[in-house]
Amino acid sequence: MGAEMTGTTLYVVELEMPPAHIAEFTEWFAFRHAVDLFKSGFQNCSCYRAVEGGMNVCDIYELSGPEIFWTACYQDVRKNDPHNAIIQKRTDHASSIYTQRRGDGAPPGAAMEMLDADWVTM
Repeated sequence: MGAEMTGTTLYVVELEMPPAHIAEFTEWFAFRHAVDLFKSGFQNCSCYRAVEGGMNVCDIYELSGPEIFWTACYQDVRKNDPHNAIIQKRTDHASSIYTQRRGDGAPPGAAMEMLDADWVTM
């Protein structure tokens, strides 16, 4: 993690949640988990349900950088949430951290030109 981070960081979590616990998970995510994460510095918290293939829940979080995971505020969220037990009901999970990188060779922080394209890459 010593490399310079630029742009947006996405934290993507996929879960396989038993159908019997989806409603409980959704309520916890919307009314407790996302609220606490916003307070700890997350910029966006989204929860998606699969309609086909893969695990049945995908949470996508936007943050300024992965260093937020080591802040006292984030650690308190993990430690103090009494409903965190819902996560233990998952049967599978995967998580990844993605950091947006410039692809045009310009140094970090350089101004971006308007893109003239019908595509976007990450």
